[in-house]
Amino acid sequence: MLTSNLALTLAFLAPSVRSGPTERVAITGEVDLLSAGELERWLRRVIAESRCRTIVLDLGGLEFLAARGVSVLLAAKRAAEESGRDLQVTNARGLPAKVLRLLGFESWCQRAEAGGDGR
Repeated sequence: MLTSNLALTLAFLAPSVRSGPTERVAITGEVDLLSAGELERWLRRVIAESRCRTIVLDLGGLEFLAARGVSVLLAAKRAAEESGRDLQVTNARGLPAKVLRLLGFESWCQRAEAGGDGR
């Protein structure tokens, strides 16, 4: 599985890796009030520059997700749809998964390999 990493706790932004019609991005660390703006800018850039039809955000390495981070993910999903792309969010675990389930985003907690489409 090809991935790129966005390690927000270290403010490290790696370019995402494309494989055919899909671009995969692994988000690791913590998305809190301070790092959410950085994530938002980075996701906007990925969406604007991507030539792929589908962008998959893998949250498997995410340890913390604040409400502002959820808002950023939703805005990115809308922006991708407006540009004719499908942004899928998958593999949330632990505390981020609990937050997403409480908000009704159960499918964002499914593993992509397990058949979850991330929508």
